[in-house]
Amino acid sequence: MQLSIDFNEAASDYHSFLQKKYPQKTILKLVGDRYKLSRSERSMLYRGISKDEENMIRSEKLIHMSFVKDQDLFIDGLNQIFTIASYLNGNIVFISSDGFLRDASEMHGKPFRTELLERSIELIDVYCKSLNLKQLLFYIDQQVNKYEKIKFLLSKRISEQQIIISDQVDKTLVKLTSGIIATSDSQIIENTNLDIFDLAYHTLKFHFNPNFIDLNNLNIKKP
Repeated sequence: MQLSIDFNEAASDYHSFLQKKYPQKTILKLVGDRYKLSRSERSMLYRGISKDEENMIRSEKLIHMSFVKDQDLFIDGLNQIFTIASYLNGNIVFISSDGFLRDASEMHGKPFRTELLERSIELIDVYCKSLNLKQLLFYIDQQVNKYEKIKFLLSKRISEQQIIISDQVDKTLVKLTSGIIATSDSQIIENTNLDIFDLAYHTLKFHFNPNFIDLNNLNIKKP
């Protein structure tokens, strides 16, 4: 994706307003309209630029794949599967200011084609097998529409004992006291005491080695 010529300036303004604690959605409209940003670029700002304090808290929990081997890995299933499916669908996937991979597709909660979901699960399964994990569990949010489809597709690759269906996935993951969590959900990252593994990022790097847009490479001016 070719970012608009003013995106860097827009990101600087957006970050500056965030630091000053202005309402996020108000900032997004103000900055987006001023610089005539596309819908995807606005989504990149909203999902990808955070306050400095938040970036520090989250990035400190992010671990390298070498620390995951022979460990228990607990996956925020829909979060990670949908991010990979977005990439496979040709949507924008980028590295946020906190170091985590996210997408700008705004597809979360919307249906993906079955073949994209199936392929995403296959890619995760193949990569996870290369890690020689002690234990692998997928947590699937029961409140999300068509979660049963995800459960069915997962059960074609892994045992049903490795699939946990919950109506409070975020709270369940946060309450874990051991192991490693795979997610890019900022609320889970900030509230857990466990290390976080960016499974979607490493899965896509393992299979395709894409050159992701990295918002940390922007020359964002400090307020």
